[in-house]
Amino acid sequence: MNVNCKNCGYSSSFYTFLKDFDPGVFNDYRLDNFRETYGREPRSLFNEIVDPIAVPETKAELKSKDLLGAVKLSDLPDDHPCVVYVRSRKFPEKFLSYFMYTDNFKELTGNFKDHEYAKKMPSDARLIIPFYSAFGDLECYQGRSLDPENKMRYITVKKHDGVVKTFGTDRIDRTKDVRVCEGPIDSIFIENCLAAADADLTRVMGDVYIFDNQYRNKDVCRLISKAIDNNFKVVLFPSNFMFKDINDAVKNGVSLNLIESLIKDNTFQGLKARLVFNKLKPKGS
Repeated sequence: MNVNCKNCGYSSSFYTFLKDFDPGVFNDYRLDNFRETYGREPRSLFNEIVDPIAVPETKAELKSKDLLGAVKLSDLPDDHPCVVYVRSRKFPEKFLSYFMYTDNFKELTGNFKDHEYAKKMPSDARLIIPFYSAFGDLECYQGRSLDPENKMRYITVKKHDGVVKTFGTDRIDRTKDVRVCEGPIDSIFIENCLAAADADLTRVMGDVYIFDNQYRNKDVCRLISKAIDNNFKVVLFPSNFMFKDINDAVKNGVSLNLIESLIKDNTFQGLKARLVFNKLKPKGS
């Protein structure tokens, strides 16, 4: 849930709103959410350290059975083509036990869903990007082709039609600002970040929206403009940021600390966001 005031322009997630305006109720709300998510009492509610990038071992064990036919990248040799691929994109090492690989996407899909559905799928090798719920249940996954010439670069397989694909739900801490970007791979380089897995970021509940750096793309500009109109906080990368997205920047040597600084220094809202955006986008976009 998001809270917006049309009178004063205030906008935030419900978590932040409650924390700012009623700390007593917020503490109870946070405790209830902790119990619901983790199924236990916190050791100390205010000292509980949640690493947004960490993959809890208990969940990882539960998850591994959901993708029969897929192998964790951490279990593959260093010279395996998929491991070589993710290292070329500078994946953090800790995510080698989170992402997976299959050499037969059709077979994997048949194990996860049903064989009739799987008949439509290619039998190629793919990087597997799993989408888990806050409870560690696999809801869907994307298969990313390792072939740069493949026109079906990404394929998403949902458990059922009602699944809303959001990557990273199992890793974020809702008591902190939640960032939202488009690509799951981009999100692993940003602290406490979800990925919408499509360009319409504001369909995912978050506090700060990080659109791809594509001011010449009319569709992206339309979505940024809509987010600004709805008083969301948006990241507007400056004109000297020459990369199309976060992973592109990381591949080209931009440090994660600098990316964090860029996000914090270029987050805008309301009239300020509109003025900055109008200066950045080409006329007619």
